[in-house]
Amino acid sequence: MNTFTLSDQTLTLLAAQLNLNGSFNHTCRSAFSRHSIMFRLKVERGPSSTEATVELGGQRHSLTLPHGEPHPAHLLADFVEAIANGRLDSAEPAPARVVAVLPPEDEPLLDSDQERQLRHVVQRGGFLELHLGHAHPIRVAIHRNRPRPGVTGILAIGESRPRTILLTNYENEDKAYARIVEAVEHLSLAAIPAASAA
Repeated sequence: MNTFTLSDQTLTLLAAQLNLNGSFNHTCRSAFSRHSIMFRLKVERGPSSTEATVELGGQRHSLTLPHGEPHPAHLLADFVEAIANGRLDSAEPAPARVVAVLPPEDEPLLDSDQERQLRHVVQRGGFLELHLGHAHPIRVAIHRNRPRPGVTGILAIGESRPRTILLTNYENEDKAYARIVEAVEHLSLAAIPAASAA
């Protein structure tokens, strides 16, 4: 089964292109395989609304977005994904789009349970998925080489082209844990700008 989705980069491009007039080519990729489909977006801005026409395969569908509509790129992305997945003319609702936001400055990124689980993985080695409100969890894999005090970690977020961090730390466990938390924060921040800009 193919579920076609738009990447965060495409969402950012859609947000910018909705402010222009012209034709733009994009790719909709399958979340579960290497399949992809191309579509053409034609944008015509008017004084009170923007007309977006999506050409995919032999189909042509139009969507009118009034100016002042919140998150117009997300509405357009949902529209394109509905066309690509064959839901446009059916009663099947579109899945909710995850919009990542930055936590407040004084609020920690990880809750106490996630901190405890992460500290356990750093001490013992293993694998952990951290769900922090992004479209994909941050995956943490830690390798411990006993009896040496070293920690090797691989952290990643994303599916088809994940962002990854690889680190090795030979200091004590507290410093290794601090480096892993820093890497988690870096991946979390790297995942937010593209989604929130759209």
